[in-house]
Amino acid sequence: MATPTSLPATFVAGNVLTAAQMNDLRGAFRILQVVNDYDTSTISTSSTSLVASNASVTITPSAATSKILLIGSVYACRSNTVDADVYFALDRDGTTVSAETRFTEARTNARNSVTFVYLDSPASTSALAYTLEWRVSSGTGTVENAHSITALEISA
Repeated sequence: MATPTSLPATFVAGNVLTAAQMNDLRGAFRILQVVNDYDTSTISTSSTSLVASNASVTITPSAATSKILLIGSVYACRSNTVDADVYFALDRDGTTVSAETRFTEARTNARNSVTFVYLDSPASTSALAYTLEWRVSSGTGTVENAHSITALEISA
């Protein structure tokens, strides 16, 4: 079975795929494994630099061409400072790999949920540790009740 390096032009153009083109795509872009960590502790920080939360997962890709789809979720975050921002990002083995997702509120102790998605291309078959990181712009931020990270290995 051939694994395509790109989608057929007819697919990109929005036309119907032929049976042969569909056969070429069979087996590509499958979810190979899923790992998840869910933490229910309440954590706080006054750090203006990213720090690790209690949610982390380790996944070992089966091929160097695999992508890792990461989904992060925070049930309730808040800041005790008016107009202070709470930021979230994803870390892989000690290096921040995603852009920061910001929660901001114009009032003190406003609670909000945050969800974000990031597609990583680690080009590795070694065990990879992903951690949900966070920081505040000022004051103290708190994550209450639940925060999680899910990693899905996607075949190329």
